[in-house]
Amino acid sequence: NNPSILLPPRAKVPEANVLVIESTYGNKSHRHLDDRTLMLERAIEDVAARKGVLMLPVFATERTQEILHEINGMLQARRVPVMPVFLDSPLAVKATQIFSKYPQYYRDEVRELWREHPHLFEFRHLKFTTSVEESKAINAVPAPKVILAGSGMSSGGRILHHEKRYLPDANSILLLTGYQAAGSLGRRLLDKAREVRIHSEPVSVQAEIRVIDGYSAHADEAQLLAFVDEMRDNLERVFVVQGESAAAMGFQQTIQD
Repeated sequence: NNPSILLPPRAKVPEANVLVIESTYGNKSHRHLDDRTLMLERAIEDVAARKGVLMLPVFATERTQEILHEINGMLQARRVPVMPVFLDSPLAVKATQIFSKYPQYYRDEVRELWREHPHLFEFRHLKFTTSVEESKAINAVPAPKVILAGSGMSSGGRILHHEKRYLPDANSILLLTGYQAAGSLGRRLLDKAREVRIHSEPVSVQAEIRVIDGYSAHADEAQLLAFVDEMRDNLERVFVVQGESAAAMGFQQTIQD
């Protein structure tokens, strides 16, 4: 997905003869690329005003680091109220440490920022919770607060415990920032289910469900097609893979057309 918040633009590979290409968003456009940061800012402001909890199901690699970097910038600029932020995922904590270790791979603007402020993913009110005891202790912290936890589709991990506790709270917000596969809990919440089952127990959904699709790591239809088009002089065959049937078949037809 371009532009990436942290990484430089993708390379071009015009000389390819055979292409295998994903199609997660093969029939969709990202609506929120230009205002994704503002939408995240609004969600934080709204839970602060409501004294609720902002839950973000996140993928450990890249999505977590992008959002931490964004929140860090908002706090530095005093654009959002100060509140506790928890990264409740041992895997995401380890991935964040790796991102911090290799600034030479950031895009130019982020690398310049890193030279002045080397802690891009850490700030005063952020807590990394790796142990089960630390994770459980989040419940005792009064709202408002922000919780980032895996998994990104709510298909497992610690986010389930937070959703079980806070989805019945009308003052809270569940913010979806990544693809939600068919059959996942995240997809059911995206589809406005009013009750879901978590750990075999019914959970009422009173929290507000919001979506920001601009943070996706996947390119949308236009970006995918532009990538194929750069190779058109040499391409002999294209294999469209990975996406759900409608997205994959739709993108196949777009390429053929």
